[in-house]
Amino acid sequence: MKKSIAAAAAAIALSGVGFTPVSSAAVRPAQAAPVDQQVSVSAQSAPNRCSNYPGSVYTVTRLHVRKDVVHRGRRNAAVVKVRSQVVTPKGDVRLTILPRNGVGSRVYLFGHLRDGRVIFHLPRNLKVGRYGAKANYIPRECSRFARSFSSVEFFRVIR
Repeated sequence: MKKSIAAAAAAIALSGVGFTPVSSAAVRPAQAAPVDQQVSVSAQSAPNRCSNYPGSVYTVTRLHVRKDVVHRGRRNAAVVKVRSQVVTPKGDVRLTILPRNGVGSRVYLFGHLRDGRVIFHLPRNLKVGRYGAKANYIPRECSRFARSFSSVEFFRVIR
């Protein structure tokens, strides 16, 4: 017991906090210092100046796939628009293409917003089948804009 108290006292002394070890028999209730001598102590956490704060600006992300049905090897595009009530958001958009019938794998495309929109050219080599596309708005680091997602748009690739 004495070793653990001494070890704790040494650790606290190294941390710079004032501490006087007392025996367990002589425990006294703490007395408040006069108001002019009281010091406020705040716990410092890791600096996170870029967290989503409650005042984030609400954004809306919309996705439109230009052709609902496209032949394999032909071009198709998706247009993503991000809007807010204040100003035009800046940042990036991730487009995820999801296979709907178990054929193929997920495809991720990244684009940078210009004037609140970005056009994605979908891959021509998608296998025949049904797919869903979903857009995710990713604001710039330390941005005041909130993240947002679009609803899923479906399209088909045929022969």
